[in-house]
Amino acid sequence: MNSDLESRIILVEDLLKSNQIEEGKKVVDELVALEPQHFRVIFLSGLVYAMSGQLNEAAERFRKVLELSPLHFGAMENLGLCLLKLNKLEEAGIVLKEALKIAPESYSVLRALGTITFNLKKFTEAYVYLDKLRKVNFLDTRLTTIYAYTLYKVNKVNEALGLLAEVSTREPNQYLSLAYQGQILFELKKYPESLKFFDSVLKIDNNLAEAWSYRALNYLELERNPEALFAFQKAAQLEPRNDAYWANLAVYFVRNNDKQKAVECFERCYEICSESGNYLGALLHMKKFCADWNGYDHLVKRMKQGISQGLLVTYQFDLLSTSDSEEELKFNAITNARTMSAPTLPPAVFPKKANASKIKIGYLCGEYRNHAIAVCLVGVLENHHRDQFEILAFDYTPDDGSEVRQRILKAFDCVHDIKDMTDAQAASFIRQKEVDILIDLNGFADRPRPGVFANRAAPVQVNYLGYPGTQGVDYMDYLIADPTVVPVLSQSYYNEKIAYLPHTYMPNDFGKDREIKLSLSRREYGLPEEGFIFSCLNISYKITPQIFDIWMNILRRVPEGFLWLPKNNDAFQKNIRREAEQRGINPERIIFAPRIAERTKYIARYRVAGLFLDTLPYNAHATASDALWAGAPLLTCVGKTLPGRVAAGILKALDVPELITDSLKDYEDRAVELATHPEKLSAIKAKIRNNRYTTPLFNTAQYTKHLEALYTEMFRRFQGGLPPDHIEARSN
Repeated sequence: MNSDLESRIILVEDLLKSNQIEEGKKVVDELVALEPQHFRVIFLSGLVYAMSGQLNEAAERFRKVLELSPLHFGAMENLGLCLLKLNKLEEAGIVLKEALKIAPESYSVLRALGTITFNLKKFTEAYVYLDKLRKVNFLDTRLTTIYAYTLYKVNKVNEALGLLAEVSTREPNQYLSLAYQGQILFELKKYPESLKFFDSVLKIDNNLAEAWSYRALNYLELERNPEALFAFQKAAQLEPRNDAYWANLAVYFVRNNDKQKAVECFERCYEICSESGNYLGALLHMKKFCADWNGYDHLVKRMKQGISQGLLVTYQFDLLSTSDSEEELKFNAITNARTMSAPTLPPAVFPKKANASKIKIGYLCGEYRNHAIAVCLVGVLENHHRDQFEILAFDYTPDDGSEVRQRILKAFDCVHDIKDMTDAQAASFIRQKEVDILIDLNGFADRPRPGVFANRAAPVQVNYLGYPGTQGVDYMDYLIADPTVVPVLSQSYYNEKIAYLPHTYMPNDFGKDREIKLSLSRREYGLPEEGFIFSCLNISYKITPQIFDIWMNILRRVPEGFLWLPKNNDAFQKNIRREAEQRGINPERIIFAPRIAERTKYIARYRVAGLFLDTLPYNAHATASDALWAGAPLLTCVGKTLPGRVAAGILKALDVPELITDSLKDYEDRAVELATHPEKLSAIKAKIRNNRYTTPLFNTAQYTKHLEALYTEMFRRFQGGLPPDHIEARSN
């Protein structure tokens, strides 16, 4: 290198060190014109662009340096920092890890990697980087607070809170440490204590939207709804372009059963952030609750496009009632799984059990209350064979005081309350209990706890009942299904191995001692004395415009027919009546059923309807069994996904295949045929009444034996050192 070039390079370096960027750029431009392929010149050009805020251009220069000099630390370091500022976290992490190999003690690289892994929720990794900085006293206040939160995430709760308290004592007017203490306590479900910290934060700065948001979340959990609403609205007012605050406000309205206002909030979220946050699916799901189908096809098209591009456009559960593609459901599940927190416990080693006299089964659930999961499963739990199995509950359900909750808790050998445990704490606790098979009864439905399973709480982990689909993760070993809902040719669409029950996978808790003896009239349910009653008492989000079109065709062809739907919410009733009228059907022919809490009366009402019309692509599940136990025929159309095949599996288990159709045209024609030929409908009703006691559907004892056979085979494979594999159905 000639001395003139070297001196000009040193000049640029000096200019940039003194922040004389424009002067430095002039010299760099001259150097680039003279030596366009010199890696030091290109590197300086990258620095100029980076300091000018032109990050993409800077990144390109640093990449070019690395092509010429692959081990150039400065280029690696600065490329990683540019990518971090561009929020390309994964790519930045890859580059900076290579830089760290060259300079393991680099402050800037360790700091950047700590920040990246923290933001990616890879807390175990973040702890390694930040702890290294802490040991050499290189943590500033901000890094100390995120280091403390990382300590909490790697199960060092007391150490985390102690460190944050030290920062607060040292810097009482610095709100970040107070906010993190509040956040940790909120996540630990210590809502009154958390609220105090956010009150303190707001005394320092009353315009911090995040503090208002956490204050609102605490109020919501404490059921102080007016205060929660005010605080949610305040957060959104302070930062109206922050999608998270509108999403929190939407959750408030969902909890308070104001679905229409929730729709409006999700519309704001989607407007702000259309390609992440899962807002498109949430918006569509909430609009379906209200039968608000304005723009439905456009939203579905946008959602499918987003899914195909690997974007976070919908939560998995919200997709079930819209998608008719197993491939799409799996792809979206995998996309969502990538956003979940990485495990924070050390990998577990589960030794084989010598001379195990009983298989220890753990059922983890947040719905041990008056909920379909508990209602369906309680009979199975009572029928488990205690000479072969020990049955444990890991419960995080809010106590509703219901009869079914009391009954289901009595059905377990032992109940462990994990409400106040973090996911990692719960996983560690379950490991200590030496559970052989841990069952996830919630999946991605309400109150999911995937973090427990991500931390591998048990040697065998099973997806069962609460969530009808693949979770798209590698830590769930099995999905319990049946040959109808997951045909052999569909196995590739599930991350889990399929464990097949021989009949339906849906359990039931009916029997002669639970025969419905009430005989109520149409009038008592607000129905007309004359005319044919079609019913669909599925939850409203399962009703799509396409299935509603079919129903209106049926009413058109059966002029004396009425359609009986759940009352749900005011917006749903208003919109459904309008949709009927737009299709040429008198809206007075749509009748709405109020919610009935008393179970016997709820089941009995199915008897007054002529025919239950099922939904697609998400069938009736527990509701189908309820209707059939009451003796009401249920007509279904077989779908292309697991949730759309459940009713067919139920009907096969009751041996009434004549109520299963393979196309919507056949579904419509069969409904009209049965409504206009009372003798055919009466014969089917009689068959249903008789088959309840002679077929597998309501034989809870037999179902339990089949389920236990699956558990036994899962445990046998584990004991034998064999990986999970599909388990075929055995009927004896």
